[in-house]
Amino acid sequence: NVELMLNGRILKIHTLLSLDGAYMTISSKVSGGKQIRLSPLFPLLLGKGENYVKKLEAFLKKRESNNKLLPNEEHDGISKEMNLQLFDLLVTKLNNWPFSIIPNNPITHLTKDSARSLFESADALDQIALLENLIKYAGGKVQDCDLRVVNGPKNTGDIKRGSKLSTWIGKNQEVRIFDRSCAGLFETQSENILEWL
Repeated sequence: NVELMLNGRILKIHTLLSLDGAYMTISSKVSGGKQIRLSPLFPLLLGKGENYVKKLEAFLKKRESNNKLLPNEEHDGISKEMNLQLFDLLVTKLNNWPFSIIPNNPITHLTKDSARSLFESADALDQIALLENLIKYAGGKVQDCDLRVVNGPKNTGDIKRGSKLSTWIGKNQEVRIFDRSCAGLFETQSENILEWL
């Protein structure tokens, strides 16, 4: 009995889980509590790409006050060539662990032969919008991705699971609950919950 193993504990919003070694948190209930939404909790490390992301963020901030503003390589340091390099980097990141084990990962749409060429031929503003969306998704700031720029779906990548743990069988090999102290100094983890079912 899973409830007995959890000492009657109810899994609440913000409960920290490990799905096959990748940390995720329960972020909300969906469909009146029949499903839960999970958010990934791992850092997106881009190395040298982080400097370019800062340029994109600065441009987007300026564009908030003037939506007619267009990217200018000389003033903003933004170019379609650099957008393509960042796109390739993000695709590589999403295609590797831990992002690769995210259920409903948008990578399937981004690795199609046409996706890169569609991105390359897209308008600079559309490229920037997609890059911003992918960065926010990988960083856990948005629940799904709009991939219409590369002929993908409008909403993909949303991670939903049934509220009953028995519906998780076959979707992961290992699911654990983690408890951490506020300072992060102490941590306990449960047994693999799927073994109890």
